[in-house]
Amino acid sequence: ANETTPASSEPAPPKDPSRAPGPNPLTVLVADDDRSVRRSLKRGLERLGFVVLEAENGVEAERTFSERSDIDVILLDANMPVRGGVETAHRILEK
Repeated sequence: ANETTPASSEPAPPKDPSRAPGPNPLTVLVADDDRSVRRSLKRGLERLGFVVLEAENGVEAERTFSERSDIDVILLDANMPVRGGVETAHRILEK
């Protein structure tokens, strides 16, 4: 007996689940004084389905973080003018 199963009406799952944008993508804040680094990270993260925000320095990153409630991850460059990533991380964690 040659049995066949009916085709599913549901779409096949993506081959690489990490590349599939979910219904609620994570928001990442990228803080780096080098524009090309920010752009490169933004491009790569957006391809993976993340929403990406940018900041040029620690002060801008802290301001953006305090103004938005949807930031899930922050990537900070340790050495930036105005305020570096380590000090910015401490200030954000204190809030």
